[in-house]
Amino acid sequence: MLLLDCVNFRYPHKRHGNELSPWVLKDICFKADAGEFVSVIGPSGCGKSTLLALISGLLRPSEGRVLVNGTEVTGPSRTRVMIFQGHLVFPWKSAVQNIEFVLKSRGIPRYERRDMALDYLSKVRLESFADAYPHQLSGGMQQRIGIARALAAEPEILLLDEPFSSLDLVTKCAVIDELKEIATQMRKTVVLVTHNLDEAFYIGHRVHLMAASPGRITTTFDLTEGKPEQLLALGRSREFQDFKEQVSTIMNGHQEERIHP
Repeated sequence: MLLLDCVNFRYPHKRHGNELSPWVLKDICFKADAGEFVSVIGPSGCGKSTLLALISGLLRPSEGRVLVNGTEVTGPSRTRVMIFQGHLVFPWKSAVQNIEFVLKSRGIPRYERRDMALDYLSKVRLESFADAYPHQLSGGMQQRIGIARALAAEPEILLLDEPFSSLDLVTKCAVIDELKEIATQMRKTVVLVTHNLDEAFYIGHRVHLMAASPGRITTTFDLTEGKPEQLLALGRSREFQDFKEQVSTIMNGHQEERIHP
């Protein structure tokens, strides 16, 4: 489904005469199948959001390729949809109108849009708030509208740029559970970037740890092959404790390794 093939990225401008700008991302390689959840955790400035922009097609790799179903990504597409930290719903439109806006852009006839929009709202359990406006809804409910609107685009890949960071713990868990259930049922590939290790492990089948200067994947924790009883013991495993120590070291800025351009 999704393959990042040795992706390197630097901004094309030069500095100090002919000196090239430094690498933002270096040697990024991973894949994700349909229905798989990938978490990317790392400190600010390691290039997590740039990584999502490359997958979405908003940016192009300087070297390497981003492939979806074997086809190289050369620009934005509604098959790859971003969900941001902010709710980014239209405040002047009701919940159902927010969804209808996306359906209109897909060319769905007007007489079909409301029923389809209500169906997407039902997936996030907000059909009873269809005619409510964002200011009448909680932050968690607004984020659910954002998820429903993203799903209405019929994407193959959902790109999550820390969309849960503004939510309280109870709301965050509820929204994540709903998103996991929906994405699993609809066989969506999900890529999450986050600062939060608990979020990363709660969502991800694989968790990639990134360090900065330049941004690169240093370690991957794979949860895809664990049996249920093994996963229950995950928190006590030496492997998991070692991974947590690496996360703590990098997130606290103690990583001494640097790769220069």
